[in-house]
This record gives sequence, C-alpha cells and structure tokens, in this order.
Amino acid sequence: MPEARFQSDCASCGGLCCVVPSFDAGQGFGYDKPAHIPCTNLQDDFRCAVHGGLASCGFTGCVSYDCHGAGQWVTQVLFKGTSWRESPETARAMFAAFSRQSVLHELMLLLTTAIQYDTDPEHQQLLKAKLQELEQLSLPAAAGPATADIENVKQNTNLLLKSLQQTRAFTELKSRYPV
Repeated sequence: MPEARFQSDCASCGGLCCVVPSFDAGQGFGYDKPAHIPCTNLQDDFRCAVHGGLASCGFTGCVSYDCHGAGQWVTQVLFKGTSWRESPETARAMFAAFSRQSVLHELMLLLTTAIQYDTDPEHQQLLKAKLQELEQLSLPAAAGPATADIENVKQNTNLLLKSLQQTRAFTELKSRYPV
C-alpha cells in the first residue's frame, strides 16, 4: 500500500490532469485534446461530468491514470489552494509544476516501494539518498524555473532502479509498477 502522499485526492486538486496533458482518442480517451486545454467534461467545480461512466464514454485512459498525489501537491502545497483559472500566468506556472511533479511523484513512489522490499543496506542507502534528492526537488522553493532538468532526473533515477534488477526488491517493484 503506497504512502498517503502518493494517493490521488481529486477533491483537493483543481482538475490538473484534465487540463495539462494532451490526449487522443486512439489512446483510450473520448476525443483528441491538446495540452493546457480543459477537457470538455471538466465542470466549474473541477469535477468530471462523466466520472461515473468514464469507460462507457470512451475514457479508459482516465480510468487508469493516476497522478500519485501530484495534483493536490501542486494545488494545495505549491500554490496554496490557488486555481489555474485565476490568470494565464498562474495557469502556466501550475501546468509546468504539475508536469514536473507528476514525474517526481511517480519516481518517489517507485523509490519508496523499492526501499520497502530491498533489505541490502547499501541499496537502502542509495535509494534513500535518491528519494531525499527528489523530495527536495518537489519542495516549493525548488518549483520555480530553476528546477533541475526533469528528464535527466528521471534517467538517473531509472538507472539506479535498473541497477537493482536482480534483487527481490526490483522483482516486487516491477510487478507492482511496471517500469
């Protein structure tokens, strides 16, 4: 069971996953949508108009999507409850933060899971150091334009995780969260 911080809380988010990413009908979404444009099903209260029937409406991609807590982190922690609808500048900043935080939260969840299953002290030390690094990058002070290149962070984290491929921890991790 993942830590509470990695569980999505849509009621504490501003519908960022319904706005920030692009999606297309061929990938399990009801229609093609460009990035940074709200889904046509997103209501004024940030709830989904078809949430109860996502799959039957052609939105199987939404059913399987999980931001791992990035949405509420951006909305509540980084932007202190501010809505992306307040201004174009706020929207741009929140969208960029959500894009970064989605990757960071997924990587932190993978590392946290690996830490739970890998009992090797050396591996534990490496995993905890990488987790601490990512936690620092996710803090409000690091959320501005000076944030490290997220693709480089992702590659380095994946290299660390792949270095554990032969361990029981990686086998468990891979079964829970395919890398």
